[in-house]
Amino acid sequence: MHIYGISGLGADERVFEAVNEYLENPITYVPWLQPEPHETLAHYAERMAGTLDTQDPFILVGLSFGGMIASEMNKHVHPEKTIIISSCACADELPIYFRGVGRMNLVPYIPTRLMQLPPPLVEAVMSLKKQASKRLIHDIMEHTDREFLKWAVQAILTWDNTEVPDRLKRIHGRADLLLPLKVTADEILEGGHLVIVEEPILIAEAIQRSFPDA
Repeated sequence: MHIYGISGLGADERVFEAVNEYLENPITYVPWLQPEPHETLAHYAERMAGTLDTQDPFILVGLSFGGMIASEMNKHVHPEKTIIISSCACADELPIYFRGVGRMNLVPYIPTRLMQLPPPLVEAVMSLKKQASKRLIHDIMEHTDREFLKWAVQAILTWDNTEVPDRLKRIHGRADLLLPLKVTADEILEGGHLVIVEEPILIAEAIQRSFPDA
């Protein structure tokens, strides 16, 4: 079974490297596209869906922002299962203050150079414990396209999806501070928002249990 992976906000294929070491079928990273001006999350996800080879059965895995993209992609492709990790399937699952900030429409007026949190704050919000995880996230942050980051934040804050995909599996960290769990998850693991890099073995086991013949 082929597995496509959509990474988190500003992240790349490296967030899947550790978990891939423990998967029989490794996750194939789906590269980000360049956003169009004022593009919505829904339209962006439709374009992302168009990059997939869907001739054979596949599973979608979405991490954080990538989980939101994966949920929207379900309107255009039909995976055997969609797995969202540390994410939300629809707008109502976002923290209420996200929607409040979105209604204020402040993000377009924030200078692009300020679209990044200080590393110590990121470590705290992500509940990172391991030094290897901290080094990885710091390096990803250093190479993040801030224009993409600014677009993505605005897209999340104005997301209006109400549809939850069929055959959805949720994997969430119990201590997730960025996107606290608001609904029942299929698997709750000990960890924070980036449980995928902190506990890759547990994530791999949870993904393996998601296969249709598992």
